[in-house]
Amino acid sequence: MTTSLFRQRVLIIGLSAGLALFGGVAAAQGPAPQEFPPDTAAADLPIGVAWGNNNAGQLGDGTMVSRPAPVRALPTGLPTDAQVSSISSGRDVTCAIVIGSVYCWGFAGFGELGTGSTEATTGTSPVGGDLLGRFVTSVSVGENHVCAVANGQVFCWGNNDEGQLGSNDEVSTTSPTVVDTTDLPLGAQFTQVSAGSRSTCGLAAGVAYCWGDNQFGQLGSGPGDSVLAPEPVDAAALKGALVTSITVGGGHACLLAGGEAYCWGNNVLGELGNGDLGNTDLPTAVDTTAALKDLTVAAISAAGYNTCAIAGKAGSRRAYCWGTNFTHNLGDGSDLGASPVPVPVATPGVLATHNVSAIATGGAGSCLVVTGTAYCWGSNAYGQVGDGSTITRSAPTKVSTSGVLLHRRVQAVSAEHNYTNGIAVSSPQFTDVGTGYLFYDEISWLAGSGIAQGYADGSYGPTQNISRQAMAAFLFRSHRPGLGTPSCDPAVPRQFTDVKADNPFCGAIEWLVDQNIVTGGGTFTPVGATTRGVMADWVFRSQNPGMVDQPCAGATRLFTDVPAGSAQCGNIEWLARAGITNGYPDGSYLPGSPIHRDSMAAFFQRTAELAAH
Repeated sequence: MTTSLFRQRVLIIGLSAGLALFGGVAAAQGPAPQEFPPDTAAADLPIGVAWGNNNAGQLGDGTMVSRPAPVRALPTGLPTDAQVSSISSGRDVTCAIVIGSVYCWGFAGFGELGTGSTEATTGTSPVGGDLLGRFVTSVSVGENHVCAVANGQVFCWGNNDEGQLGSNDEVSTTSPTVVDTTDLPLGAQFTQVSAGSRSTCGLAAGVAYCWGDNQFGQLGSGPGDSVLAPEPVDAAALKGALVTSITVGGGHACLLAGGEAYCWGNNVLGELGNGDLGNTDLPTAVDTTAALKDLTVAAISAAGYNTCAIAGKAGSRRAYCWGTNFTHNLGDGSDLGASPVPVPVATPGVLATHNVSAIATGGAGSCLVVTGTAYCWGSNAYGQVGDGSTITRSAPTKVSTSGVLLHRRVQAVSAEHNYTNGIAVSSPQFTDVGTGYLFYDEISWLAGSGIAQGYADGSYGPTQNISRQAMAAFLFRSHRPGLGTPSCDPAVPRQFTDVKADNPFCGAIEWLVDQNIVTGGGTFTPVGATTRGVMADWVFRSQNPGMVDQPCAGATRLFTDVPAGSAQCGNIEWLARAGITNGYPDGSYLPGSPIHRDSMAAFFQRTAELAAH
């Protein structure tokens, strides 16, 4: 029951070494960078769009009229150039992140809008309370409660009758309250949260935690009553793999670990995908004997009595669903009542030859994204398929692009209960990256997300190496969407002797140290090329704050040229097992090779998708 704008993909093919990031790095590598300047036209900034049921004003267009095609979802009073970086939809509420602040609108009988009351609002003011002064990186709307991640902590508000707010009590609240982390390891920081019906799960340092209702065993820690604060999901079935993503449905939940999917909780209609209809209170592997055989699962989404996932090999990801099919939830074009094992979603037309980059499961249907276009299926009584009609669709149907989505690329979707909404992102094009280019989609995502605008002359320079200073800025912007690269105060001593206060990337480099992604002191060599091994370290640490580098997995190493004694071996292994990289066709990873700007785009797009689910 969550979505985030950056539902990017999850692996990287190891073609030409890596990819760079936005803007030039050293003078020798090209013209000066021009990265999403403050005066960028509103038409080129990310926006939120919505369609479907609007009985509570949850579409955010200022009306209560249902919409069978996308409309702009922008709370009244916000500027037209407000950059939406994440959006999530619940039963009667929608929340979005605009430059680090959460805005919610719709009906709030339990205080889900976070305004301090239960009155409806158009979302003209950001959610405050304990979130004031914090930078929110993800938000998830459940049935009657909302949770968000900010500065490594989870904050929740709304209904708390089963402890789903994680505040160690059952007191509902109309403003954000921090989730109790007393029993978590010291220094553990949350990177993801997913709010369900009456339970919530989060991810911290590769470990899944859940709290709230446990009627069906949906907390994944065994039988028992409701739990009022986070407790770890039982990891015995995960084969020692780190958890990379978690999602909560109605009475069940699922996670990804080591490229495999595991689910637990209610299974009355096969929503766990393990081949039977019996509930389980511990993580159980999703069936891989048929549809998912030998496939890496890259993303997963649960809601109601359904689960859907993206799985496949690099460049050929497909969608699969399981559970109920009463409103054509499976998207396979059939009239099957339900399926306890994954079945392939139908792939008509363009879907047959293109890679699925995002997916969202709703109570009565689902949506996916392919080449920047959204496709939905299922119940359509309120127009929640978004194709301009109210005809039920049993297979993916293209969401209308004749209105607000004209000339825009969809980056993420959110499907919930009776309606669907999504994020549309305009993707600036580059003179040296044509539509047939191997990494066209990834580079377009990079630009549309505001992370890269390329060079002042309109080029991107896909085959250039990315410098360490540009890599720092790329990481900063991917973690702080909508903000420009920070500057350095000349009066404050720098962490590195070779990084001056007037360096345009100085603030981002300092941020790397503050986040424990790199160790300060000595030199940073800002214009030096970023190697693939270093990138593995930096990405692992940025996605798993507070966690020590991973040890190597002994004889199970995945790359022939990465010895067990290498300091980067474990983090490189993590990249592969998380589905972020497959290395090169000959089985090598080339840790010492510089990474290029094109494959770097793919790497970061897929890493961001992993963090978003």
